[in-house]
Amino acid sequence: MTTWIFQGNPNYFDITGYLRARTEIIWEARQKSGLMAMGDTVYMWRADGGKPGTGGVIARGTIVTLPEVIDDLAAVSFYPAPHKANAKKKAPRVKIHIDSMHLIHPVLTRGQAKKDPVLGGMHLMKVMVRTNYLLNAKEAKRLDDIYREAEHRENL
Repeated sequence: MTTWIFQGNPNYFDITGYLRARTEIIWEARQKSGLMAMGDTVYMWRADGGKPGTGGVIARGTIVTLPEVIDDLAAVSFYPAPHKANAKKKAPRVKIHIDSMHLIHPVLTRGQAKKDPVLGGMHLMKVMVRTNYLLNAKEAKRLDDIYREAEHRENL
């Protein structure tokens, strides 16, 4: 199984509202969709969207379908007016079951990731305009460890 970061920019899509409203989401598979498989782990990353410090890892889930070319009409209301057509276009997308969310305070912010000796080298830290980022084994383990630690602290 592989691990991914799927990014959403709140300037173009209300990722927080979308995640709050659903436990199963549909997300575009723009990059490396041929490598995506059922059972892969996905960390949802909210971009800062012009509000520094608000972005980062806000949810974790599991891919439950292979990529297929479909629309996402159920998500239309989460797009601001100029971007509503994005939900209607047919594009490769996967369904993701969301296992847990941290919508107010990201588990890992961009600033924290940049300073981390492992995560600071992620492709997301260098090229921020993509939707899907495949993590290598070290990045995946580090992010999983950080996420699990954050959830453990919340449960104390």
